Amino acid sequence: MGRTALWLFCAAICMVISAQANAQKLASICKNVHCPESFTVSNNPAICPRANEVRAGLLYDINRNEIVFHKNLSNAYPIASVTKMMVALITAEQVESGKLSWTDEVKFRMRVRKSRRSRTYVTRWYSYTLKDLTKSTLIASNNTSARELAKFVGGTQDTFIAMMNKRAKELGMTSTQYSNPSGLPEKRSSDDNMASPEDLLKLTLHFMQHEELMEITGMHYSDIKVNGRTSRLVNTNKLVSEHQIEFLGLKTGYINRARHCLVAAANVDSTVVVAVVLGVQGSATRNAIIQEMMNNYYYEIGNCRLGEHDRNAAFVRAVSNGQIKLSEEERNDYKTVYKGAKTVYKVRRGDNLSMIAQRHGCSVSQLKRWNRLRSTRIYAGQRLYVNTLVKSLEFNPGWQEGESIASNTKSASPVAAIAPVKSTPPVGKSSSVISPKSTIKHRVESGETLSHLATIYGCSVRQIMNWNDLNSTKIRMGQQLIVSAGSKNTVTEKEQTHIVRSGENLTSISKKYGVSVAELKDKNNLSSSIIKVGQKLSIVRTFAGEVPVSKKFHTVRSGETLSQLAETYKCSIDQIKSWNNISGSRINVGQRLTIYNPGVLASTKIGANSQKQYLIYEVRSGDTLWDISKKFDGSSVNDIKKLNNIRNGRSLKPGMKLKIEQTS
Repeated sequence: MGRTALWLFCAAICMVISAQANAQKLASICKNVHCPESFTVSNNPAICPRANEVRAGLLYDINRNEIVFHKNLSNAYPIASVTKMMVALITAEQVESGKLSWTDEVKFRMRVRKSRRSRTYVTRWYSYTLKDLTKSTLIASNNTSARELAKFVGGTQDTFIAMMNKRAKELGMTSTQYSNPSGLPEKRSSDDNMASPEDLLKLTLHFMQHEELMEITGMHYSDIKVNGRTSRLVNTNKLVSEHQIEFLGLKTGYINRARHCLVAAANVDSTVVVAVVLGVQGSATRNAIIQEMMNNYYYEIGNCRLGEHDRNAAFVRAVSNGQIKLSEEERNDYKTVYKGAKTVYKVRRGDNLSMIAQRHGCSVSQLKRWNRLRSTRIYAGQRLYVNTLVKSLEFNPGWQEGESIASNTKSASPVAAIAPVKSTPPVGKSSSVISPKSTIKHRVESGETLSHLATIYGCSVRQIMNWNDLNSTKIRMGQQLIVSAGSKNTVTEKEQTHIVRSGENLTSISKKYGVSVAELKDKNNLSSSIIKVGQKLSIVRTFAGEVPVSKKFHTVRSGETLSQLAETYKCSIDQIKSWNNISGSRINVGQRLTIYNPGVLASTKIGANSQKQYLIYEVRSGDTLWDISKKFDGSSVNDIKKLNNIRNGRSLKPGMKLKIEQTS
């Protein structure tokens, strides 16, 4: 008895600590939500492959202030019970202004059936607190609660509807109209409550600034007092219960004209996104599309997906499902483990315990014991617990070569991160580089960073920032960047003056200009990091030439071999084979081969009689680090990892460019 009491006490303390941590996290998110005057808009169809099942929608990254996917962004459609977000927002604003209090009592009367089976109607009085009535409106989506809340806040329903339309105009919701506070259909479809995905995004950002409202919409269930009696409300947004850690809540809606609608927000790895979906057939389809949109975007930017609380989970799942294939060398880094997992099986018509046990690889007696069954009798729809062993991968602690991103550390990432390479010559010195023939541009692919591009093209992050007038190291997919600008063959310096503004420090200034804090201190004779507003700082930025990436085509003639072509173009046979994806040594007359010019190889002296050469290899579908290393003489998996700052080979994607080192 003492142990049970101690366990319950510890469990209660853990729940309290967890609740406090979640409350602090939510407060931090609400505090950092801002409502910009305009949004950066891009459209990546890969984020929502089921867009044809959606009438309108969008996905918005709050951190980047960017709409990354949209469909019918500015077109207004019926929104059903999503209307109640505006009702709750006006209520919260009235409370914050001091006109109302969450503890105010709201009384109203309503005609209801005398009993469930009775045909007699009676009038009864109901008493709520203002907060409980708001919970009933947002969590249970109760239409009566929404109407009574509107009457209490606005005096009359018509007055409150005018307040809703006025507030919508103030928020810049130009395509929005409200005819009632509940979202129910009007007699004419043109009078239904309508809004566009862009308008709902503006409403959501203002809604998320109110911590009380976000706490309510993020509840799986809540107990309220009605006439002094406790009543339980269950959230209509099932995603909140399925992903309690990531999903922040918000509102569902449904009427025949609007179909199924949902405005949802999630937070994974401190990246908060808002999804809006309107006009979907079926609530399950709607929820699946929302999750798919968020998962695709989180995976694209290198975050965990929903439900993957361990940053290693994405990689483990991909390898276990065969999406990522490990080479012979990489398999030594991981070990296969089997973990127990409890799943729920819903009994179908015609099922019996023997069939279910055979299907899940267990015995009938185990099923009976797990579910406390006294007999073998079951019925359709019954839920049974089944304990199974799940095959998974774990990082092998015996691996000593650096830190793996598949380890159980919090800093691990499901997508291989490319660390910066300090290859820029020191300020004030000159170093010779190969002069570029022309300006070279690179289109940013998914998962690429400035550090990655600097490693690939043999330049520095600072140079790319200078060539493209970037104030930070953030880049977006599809962006065109200059990775070679100029014909100079030496590093040159450009000096300018920066006047310190309020709130700035040496770190923020160094990031803005792409220089280090140490360089700022050294150039301005600063003994500490303290600077004053109005102080003038001398900034030195460097510029350098770049290695050209050029190629030519050769048409095979009669009698030519790979050996002859390699000797003619001063390259190796393996290089020609890798450039043209040739598995054997046979080439055909008339075949067109890609040959990279010697200029693509950046040479750097490393000794008296040796020389390092680098070439750029574009990853093809199905490639692994093991396959790529076999295509080039003298290159190993570890060499490619170190040269490209790849902690593991799991992030290779078709189109990614790798720098390959060759010694001649």
